[in-house]
Amino acid sequence: MKLDQFQNTEQFFKELTANALHGEHSKFEFIRNWDMRCAVKMYKNGLKHVVRVYKNLCKSFKKQYTLEIADGALDIKTLLAYKQFEACYAYYNKELIIAKDILNEHLEYMFSGHLLDTFLFNRTRTPFECIDYRTLPGIWWFKKLK
Repeated sequence: MKLDQFQNTEQFFKELTANALHGEHSKFEFIRNWDMRCAVKMYKNGLKHVVRVYKNLCKSFKKQYTLEIADGALDIKTLLAYKQFEACYAYYNKELIIAKDILNEHLEYMFSGHLLDTFLFNRTRTPFECIDYRTLPGIWWFKKLK
């Protein structure tokens, strides 16, 4: 999804919602180099904002729905919108967890002896090195700091 293809924010929001309701979750991928890490980090930061927007929408629609119940003027559209935004929140929250897992795995990879290779020399990770470093016994003191 490219930002250039949207004329306004309303169209972008509709596309985000449609993607959440009909899209599939991203797959776990290994970060190969520093540039890819920067891209995943930017993606994670964008997802944080999207999750915050949907969380606030859920709160406001839930509040509006409870006020409608108290007034006795129920509108089914409010409940449907709340459920839709709740599903979008769950989808993008899961995407955020996947992005954090990808970044955490790469952090474990870097701190297991590949820090200079990755950060300083910008060496690309070989397919042989693409094992899940989170499951290996690593630097125990670093894991306690998280």
